[in-house]
Formats: sequence, structure tokens, C-alpha cells
Amino acid sequence: MSKPKPNQHVILWDIDGTLVNARASRTDKHVSAVEAFLGRDLPNQERTAGKTDRQILYELLETQGTVPSFAALTEVLRILDSLSIREINQYPVLCNPGVTSALEMASSAGWVNGLLTGNTPVRARAKLESASIWGAFDKDFEYFGSEATSRVALVASSVRAIRSQGCSVGVVIGDTPLDIRSAKEHKLQVVAVATGPYSAAELLEMDPDLLISDCESGRSSLMGFLNFLHD
Repeated sequence: MSKPKPNQHVILWDIDGTLVNARASRTDKHVSAVEAFLGRDLPNQERTAGKTDRQILYELLETQGTVPSFAALTEVLRILDSLSIREINQYPVLCNPGVTSALEMASSAGWVNGLLTGNTPVRARAKLESASIWGAFDKDFEYFGSEATSRVALVASSVRAIRSQGCSVGVVIGDTPLDIRSAKEHKLQVVAVATGPYSAAELLEMDPDLLISDCESGRSSLMGFLNFLHD
């Protein structure tokens, strides 16, 4: 991969619910990974959309009275990756409406498509390869949920990394209140897409800079917004 050019404008795309179908999993893989690690059953986890994989696993281990050491988290993340690959091989991941076109149009308009996701690198790549869009993203601008214990911390580290390369974060695109809140905390523009577990009304309460129902019906609004920011 060539060195990023100064002044590139980067879009940080979320994955689950934003780029790909966020249908309910056949199993709660985070719970299953911790169960496999501890050797006992756990209750199902509460709503976790927007949290990072590391954060979800840390909280599950902590509620079970286990000190979430680096070694423990590393092993549970490995188990989570394995369970995810197995499920994706059996149940392919699908793009949300209009995503492929939106990625192509953003790139043609001069934007760099990056990733800001709660997923681990293994889970992110498996989902995007399954949805046939892995190649749409610049590998210099990928930030994963195994790197931080919160979405806010993940945004902070990604912003530092991007700016250290002389580039700028133009906008975050996500589907949860945490995506919006973490972007706003770092004074970033944010587009909310109502293709995940939260309704348009719930997302609107968080006051995103732009709200669209999906990347297909909202294509014109999204591209108009991106063009305005890039000018």
C-alpha cells in the first residue's frame, strides 16, 4: 500500500448495521466465546450495538467475577474470531441497500473509504469479504474493536493516527447512538443510517449531521453532504 497523500479526506465507515445486514445472529457469539473460555453457561448479554468486541468481552468477563487480563481477553477474542468465521461460512453476510454504489461514488468524489468498527480485524474482513466489499477500503485507514475498550477511545486513537499522516477525518458513518456520540465528542461530522437496530427516530434524538434511511434511498442526500464537506 502506498503512503497516504497529505490532505486526504477520510470517511470512517462502521460495519454491522451500516454496511452489512445486522440481522440477529443465530447465537450470541460474544456470550458463546466467554462460555467456552470459562466452561460454564452465561445469561444473554444486554443490547451491545456500537460497543467494541473488546469492550463487550471485558464486561462479560467482569460480570462473571473474572479479572479481564490481557491474556484472557486475547484468548476470548481468538475464540470469538473462530466462532464468527464458522457462522459466516455457513450464513453469508449481505450488503445493506445501496452500500456498494455509495462506496464507489464516495471514492469517485475524492474520498478515502476507511473503517471504524467494533469488530476485530478477522471478523471485519470475513464479513466484508462475504459481502464482496472488502476491496473498497483503504488499508491505511482501518481501526478495529480489538484495539480499544470503548467506541470513544477507538475514535480518539483513529483520529490521532489519521492526523499524524497529514490527513483529515471528514465524517463518521454509523447506525447507533454510540457512533453519533463518539463522533461528536471528537467534533467530527457524523451521518446516521437507520439500517441497524435503532430506528430513525431514536437516531434523530442524538442530532446527527445527516440522517438517512439507507444508502439507496438516501444516496443523493449522502453524496450532497459529502460533496459539501469536501469543497
